[in-house]
Amino acid sequence: MREKLNTQTTPLAMPVRYLMAGILLLDTSVCLAQIITDGTVGPAMSLSGPEMTIGAELGSTRGANLFHSFQRFDIPTGHQATFTGPDQIQNVIGRVTGGQTSHIDGTLRSTVGQADVYLINPSGVVLGPNARVDVPAALHLSTADELRFSDGSRYSASDPAGSTLTLAAPESFGFLAPQPASLTIEGSQLELKPGKAATLTAGDVGIVGTSERRASLKAPGGEVRIEAIGDRVGQVSVSTPTKQPGSGRLSLDQAQIETSGAGGGRIQIRAGEADLRATSILTDNTGAIDASAGIDILVSGRLQLRDQTGVSSDALSMGDAGSVSVNADRLELLNGSWISSSTYAQGAGGEVHIQAGSVRLDGFGVPDQFTWIASGAAPGSSGEAGRVSLTVAGLLEVLNGALISSSTWGVGKAGGVTISAGSLRLDDFGMDQFTGIWSDTNTDSGGDAGTVSLRVAGLLEVLNGAAISSSTQGSGQAGGVTISAGSLRLDGLGAPDRFTGIASQAIPGSSGEAGTISLTVEGLLEVLNGAEISSSTGGLGQAGEVTISAGSLRLDGLGAPNQATGIATQASEGSSGEAGTISLTVEGLLEVLNGAQISSSTFGLGKAGEITIAADSIRLDGLGALNQFTGVVSSASSDTSGDAGRVSLTVEGLLEVLNGAVISSSTWGVGKAGGVTISAGSLRLDGLGAPDQFTGIASEALLDSSGEAGTVSLSVDELLEVLNGAEISSSTFGLGKAGEVMISAGSMRLDGLGAPDEFTGIASRAGRGSSSDAGRVSLTVDGLLEVLNGARLSTSTLATGDAGDLSIKARHLLILGPDSGAVSAAYSSATGQVGNLVIETDTLSLADGGILSIEAQQTVTDPGQVSADRTLKVKANRFWLDGGVVVASSTGNVPAAAIQIQADELRLANDSRITTEAAQADAGPISIGGGRLWLADSLITTSANGAVGDGGDIKLTPEYLILDGGFIQANTAAVGARGGDIRIDTRALIASQSLVEIGGAERQTFTAESGRNIIQAAAPGGEQGTIEVTSPDLDLTSALVPLASPFSDPDELFTDLCRTLNEAGASSLVERGYGGLPPAPAPTAISFTPERLDRLNTASSGALE
Repeated sequence: MREKLNTQTTPLAMPVRYLMAGILLLDTSVCLAQIITDGTVGPAMSLSGPEMTIGAELGSTRGANLFHSFQRFDIPTGHQATFTGPDQIQNVIGRVTGGQTSHIDGTLRSTVGQADVYLINPSGVVLGPNARVDVPAALHLSTADELRFSDGSRYSASDPAGSTLTLAAPESFGFLAPQPASLTIEGSQLELKPGKAATLTAGDVGIVGTSERRASLKAPGGEVRIEAIGDRVGQVSVSTPTKQPGSGRLSLDQAQIETSGAGGGRIQIRAGEADLRATSILTDNTGAIDASAGIDILVSGRLQLRDQTGVSSDALSMGDAGSVSVNADRLELLNGSWISSSTYAQGAGGEVHIQAGSVRLDGFGVPDQFTWIASGAAPGSSGEAGRVSLTVAGLLEVLNGALISSSTWGVGKAGGVTISAGSLRLDDFGMDQFTGIWSDTNTDSGGDAGTVSLRVAGLLEVLNGAAISSSTQGSGQAGGVTISAGSLRLDGLGAPDRFTGIASQAIPGSSGEAGTISLTVEGLLEVLNGAEISSSTGGLGQAGEVTISAGSLRLDGLGAPNQATGIATQASEGSSGEAGTISLTVEGLLEVLNGAQISSSTFGLGKAGEITIAADSIRLDGLGALNQFTGVVSSASSDTSGDAGRVSLTVEGLLEVLNGAVISSSTWGVGKAGGVTISAGSLRLDGLGAPDQFTGIASEALLDSSGEAGTVSLSVDELLEVLNGAEISSSTFGLGKAGEVMISAGSMRLDGLGAPDEFTGIASRAGRGSSSDAGRVSLTVDGLLEVLNGARLSTSTLATGDAGDLSIKARHLLILGPDSGAVSAAYSSATGQVGNLVIETDTLSLADGGILSIEAQQTVTDPGQVSADRTLKVKANRFWLDGGVVVASSTGNVPAAAIQIQADELRLANDSRITTEAAQADAGPISIGGGRLWLADSLITTSANGAVGDGGDIKLTPEYLILDGGFIQANTAAVGARGGDIRIDTRALIASQSLVEIGGAERQTFTAESGRNIIQAAAPGGEQGTIEVTSPDLDLTSALVPLASPFSDPDELFTDLCRTLNEAGASSLVERGYGGLPPAPAPTAISFTPERLDRLNTASSGALE
């Protein structure tokens, strides 16, 4: 039922009204009246204080609605206005029609049952610092033009004549004018009954405190709704907030809006722009019932929280806290302000949801206060913290000590942090505060930390001491960090002593595990100037994995020479957990520069993690590094028992390791070093810019370690270059073995031109102080292998362990330049043995001092315990030496190794040498077989040069032997020792000048370009070796001449060959007639004894598989 108000005046009534008005003008009490009814719904009268009663008789009742209409409605300081009426009334509805702002600085009271109180004044409402509210139910204050009802009726303050009194329930406020008046609370402290609601609806709304006290509006366990609609024309619901933001201004200054109580209550704010200063908005749940609501703020423009303004919804008892939802075009949290939901008891904290066009958190100016968006579980609580989520269309900034976090100090879990943003910038500006995004579980807490999940469409920046992290300090697990970004830049330039970057940690003393870090970056990922991406453990738990996928990746430590820059996993000192793995996938270029690192290490009981990298191309360059290594490293430190991890790189294109950069896996402790495995399109190592630093690829067991070094395995499709002091190596300096080095490449170039005093090449070492073997080096090259300008392929030992074998298989092998070569060595400090050197190639060229060598320099207590089976083997189609050397030497007291060569064509020219030599032991044997063997001003020799040792045997079985100033000698200088035996079996022996000099007791000295051809097994102080030449196609009458004899007529020479040679002191020669030369007349010519022949055939076998 509704009734149209009659506001028409009858003619009879007109004089009465004018008369009354005149009387009122004369009555001074009218000037003091604060409340004046306008006579439209009840009698017109004035009320003045201090006690003003507004009874039901002054208005009109329709069902449960009691209507009042006022020309003026003010309550001065110290005065009280009380609505009275029947208990069945549910709504006391008042309007102000006089066009004046209502000023309330006293008490607004209602005793009408449990009725809600409505007061609308289109001209504005102001509540002063002494204002109080005492109403039994809800309070609705508005500057709306009218109140609308569920049946469509209107009760208007701007158009009283158009109003209708109705039985229906109020439904909405109607704003008809484009600029509605404001509603202001100035220093008031208003509080409603528990569980009740207060709504403030106006064009602009202000709640402003004073310097003495805050303004406050409280509805314990109830609801506060504030809507600043601005110039919007339309309806605003009485009971439910609109889903659209307002366009008006909300100003909260030193204010408190609170609905804390049982159930937590609800706070809803709508505005076009909101400025909150030194204000708190609270919905704490103190009861056992879960909160059904929380805080809901929707602002179409800028929402600014500054000067320690807080918006929070907490659980203080068994019930869960409500959520906090903030939606604004621009959200700013400044100077110690916060938005949060936490639990301090059994109930769970609420979720925090932020949606905005842009968000800025800036803690500048309050170094001792947090500026944050957070959820937490406090110490002693058992409830879980809620999730924090932000959706930001544009830029999200977290600056100067500001935080976005979810943490637990209690039994319950921390909630995660989820962010979606157009771009994200975290910058501490070097303020020495924690700035960033985190989720953690703290000391004594048992709850897990939550996941940090970020999705950024554009650029994500973490700068100058800012961080994104998840950590555990207790028994709970740290959460993972998952980031997806268009591009990502981490730069610690402005905070040289602070961590800048992304981290997951298990802090020392914790037992929980660190979480994983997973990054997906479409474009460029940069880690610069002391910034890091890190997962670590200092406790019992494991460090997490680090997984990164990026379009391109650049790590550069140039601006932070004393800090680590890069990507790392670590098991710290005192920890027992393992370091996590690192897995990187880069579509384009990966650069690690100027002291930056990718590393996994252990300083505790656990293992270091593996490092796996896949990229289109990789460049490691340490040129600008001062105090930090540059590269990719996995290590196990001293006093640890954990193993280092494997390092594995897959590179489609070029991999460059330059100027002090390294790829390595090493151990200083009990644990093993991991292997290094690389697959690349091409590989270039160049140490030119770092002459005093290691440049290259290595696996090492370092000094005082007991773990083994790992294998180094490289597969390169095209060219592999090792230049200017760079190297590829596996070494041991401790108790463990060095690992193998296995390399396959399309082509390979080793060149030491720019580092004449540094080792350039490929090596396996058992270093000084070690007690185990060096590893094997095995090379397979499809095309050309070049070893130039002092570069070397090497295995060596300086200690008790053996040098590893060196195996080379290449289509073409060129060794050029002094000291360039392939060498296996046992140096003077060693007691271990040399390794074997085996080469298989189509063409092999040794020139200008190039060398193939097995060097035994060691002096041992019992030489008989040293095996004499080490061998230098070469198998080639063509083997050319031009000033080159093949040598197996012993400068100590162990036998020199053997040399075995099988070549279709073997040519020695310009003082080239194939030689075995020993200082205080036996020289090793030499065996050469194949097609053509040509010695041009060159030597094949075995020599025992000291006081002991026999000369080594020489066995030559080429199809053709061409001597053009060639020396073949098997000599010994030792008294009582034997020269080696020489056995030559060739289809044809062709000598320059048709002359070969045979035998002689004194060793003949080689002189280049002398034209002399010498075959000799001299032993000046001992027994000469035996020489046997078998050449069925050779006319020996013009080829063989005994040394120390005048040139003889061939007929005379071979009439009694044995007698002639014996008289000359030459070695024995067995002549087998062929080609017109009759057999020697003496049928019992001197030949090898069966024992010596067997030794020559076996020890000097030239057959190579």
